[in-house]
Amino acid sequence: MNINDSVNPADTRTTLNLIQTLNTIAFMLRKITGQSSWKIPPPLALTQLPAKGDTGDTGAAGTQGIQGIKGDSGATGAAGVQGLKGDTGDTGATGATGATGAQGIQGTKGDTGDTGATGAAGINADAAPGAWQTLSLTTNWSNYATGYTTAQCRKYASGLVEVKGVIKKSSALVANEIICTLPEGYRPTEAMLLVTWASGGTSRITVETGGIIRLASGNNGGVGLSFFFGLN
Repeated sequence: MNINDSVNPADTRTTLNLIQTLNTIAFMLRKITGQSSWKIPPPLALTQLPAKGDTGDTGAAGTQGIQGIKGDSGATGAAGVQGLKGDTGDTGATGATGATGAQGIQGTKGDTGDTGATGAAGINADAAPGAWQTLSLTTNWSNYATGYTTAQCRKYASGLVEVKGVIKKSSALVANEIICTLPEGYRPTEAMLLVTWASGGTSRITVETGGIIRLASGNNGGVGLSFFFGLN
């Protein structure tokens, strides 16, 4: 087996085989003895070495080493003595409004209030309205059925106009189609939008200043014409 004491395999390895281990030992022996080969014995035996000399002077301080890893935080120290009470701080901002609380118990009934102003005068019930005027329905429109009110209008002495009737159409509705026309003297001075009964819901009726009554929306199965309006 050839022993090489010129290199130290342990400098570059952590695991050594047998020959690498022997080479490492030979290298160390050569360094300890100071000889040119591990085979040459030292000039003196260990027992022949002189006694330990006096301690030499302290050498100069070496350069500061690299800072070590920060240690774990120490335990929390005991609480200190409570300090003196500080000055009162500034008033903080107003907090958000809290949720509404539950309703309180009803209070005692208050005193009766003052009598309100007199309301507008109602229609004079004694003033007999004019005769019913039959409305001429447009094509495909007709009165609903026997026993139901027919399409008519009448006027009161006060200028109030009453329209009545339940009608239907035999074909599909057309948006804003004309149902009938009010006679002269029964027409409003401004256009009106009204909501009346309809089969399965409500109808939207438009009454124009020329007396034309239109159906804005509704149901061809049944449309109510029961409404009042004033001429003034």
